[in-house]
Amino acid sequence: MTTSESLADLLSNEKTRDKVIEELSTSDPLILKTLLDLTERPGNEIRHLKLKVGLADAFGKLRAKAAILFLIQNLGLERGWDMNTSLKSEEVILERRAAVAALVQIGAEAVPALIAAHRVMTNREDRQVA
Repeated sequence: MTTSESLADLLSNEKTRDKVIEELSTSDPLILKTLLDLTERPGNEIRHLKLKVGLADAFGKLRAKAAILFLIQNLGLERGWDMNTSLKSEEVILERRAAVAALVQIGAEAVPALIAAHRVMTNREDRQVA
């Protein structure tokens, strides 16, 4: 198993995700490239969706500006199974939507890209969250 596959497994697993993200935040700066490479993996199965949540959490913790496009493309990514966040409080949205929480952690540098993306978004719920 390659290092990126091991990292993908750890980020996909809710039990190991927080620990590995904490370790990533103090590790080699080149880890961001490995994480960005993982965003290019195709798939929509449950494991892949969990990987995307893990990547969003990691990008938020790292305040990874290079991941802003990935995060915007995954605004609708839900943590868990309650898919109706459109009428929920800000706290609930930040808890359930990993990409939204990551963009908030990145801060003002994400705003121009969000505004540009908002103009072309067709999904009503993504537009509300953006």
